[in-house]
Amino acid sequence: MTLGEAVEGEAIPSESVTIMVTLRENPVEGALVEVEDVGVYITDGDGRTLPLTVPYDDGLKIKAVKGELEGVLEIDLEQYFTEEDEEVVLEGIIETINGNNWTMSVEGETTTVDVSEAEIDGEPVVGLEAVVKGTLVDGIIVASEVEVKEARG
Repeated sequence: MTLGEAVEGEAIPSESVTIMVTLRENPVEGALVEVEDVGVYITDGDGRTLPLTVPYDDGLKIKAVKGELEGVLEIDLEQYFTEEDEEVVLEGIIETINGNNWTMSVEGETTTVDVSEAEIDGEPVVGLEAVVKGTLVDGIIVASEVEVKEARG
């Protein structure tokens, strides 16, 4: 016999969902629910876990175990990502720096740049010129390399 799992809420990256574990359509209390790359949860008297946030990943794998019983649910999340993200190289002036999120002026247009995964060469300072290599994802440049040019003086 296997456990059944269901997701309550929309399984969309960054959204909150609850996992429900059942056996013959009855809630299973105390089931151990492992959500790959997210965490481990225990179901309550209604067979539900605490809410969890769906990760930015191409899939969500959920495994529930109670005694000798277990069940697995896999959810495909690839539909939420563009199939072919566009590689870009841009040169512009750093307008703002807010942690890993920058805005840059490129040919008179403001562009948002995520530098959280980038290798940064030079000291980023508002007003300096920078060359960014990365990928355009949903209107944001996700940088892989940044070269900050020194101030001319």
